[in-house]
Amino acid sequence: MHAATTEQIVAYAEGSVASNEFPGGARKAAEKILRPGVTFYEVERLEPGKDLGVKYHLFFHDGSGWKMLGKAWNALAE
Repeated sequence: MHAATTEQIVAYAEGSVASNEFPGGARKAAEKILRPGVTFYEVERLEPGKDLGVKYHLFFHDGSGWKMLGKAWNALAE
């Protein structure tokens, strides 16, 4: 699991968790639609000893429970 705030995703600083783990489209979403001050998470599901697996994008806690933007963020950020 990897975490970055909206502001860190917007900055997308070279070598940061945001640039290393979040897709480029997440930066567009952060600039246009993500609420400031929120921490978002990328979750990777890997088999032990494997480098490739499945990655789930933009999990966040909204105060009442965990949510995931999934692919919706990609369309909204365009």
